[in-house]
Amino acid sequence: DVVTVDVDYQLHTGTVTVRFEGFESARHGIVHYEWAIGTAPLLDDVKPFSSAGIVLYDDDSDMEGISGQGHAQALLPLRQGQLYYTTVRAITGIGNVLESASDGFTVDVTP
Repeated sequence: DVVTVDVDYQLHTGTVTVRFEGFESARHGIVHYEWAIGTAPLLDDVKPFSSAGIVLYDDDSDMEGISGQGHAQALLPLRQGQLYYTTVRAITGIGNVLESASDGFTVDVTP
C-alpha cells in the first residue's frame, strides 16, 4: 500500500510539500517519479506533473530500482479557502504507472 502523509488544513499560502512511501515494483523496479497539484484528485491544473522538487530517501528494501519513499516540495501561490490535492506517480521499468492521490487539504490562514 502507498502511504502519503496528509493534512486537512495548512497555513502556508506559498508552499506545498508531499511525503510518500510504499511505492514498489518487485519485478521491474521504480525508475522515475512525478508529482502534481490539482483542484481534484489526480488532476494537475495547479502544478503540472514533473519530477522537479522530488527527494528520495534511502530505504533498506531489496527491491529493484530506486527508493519507494521520499518527499517533494514546490513554491507556488495558493488561494485561501481552496481545496487542493497532491498526486504522486511512480513509473516502473516497463512503463507501468503506479499512482496515489491525497484526500486534499485546504489553505486556511484564519487565526
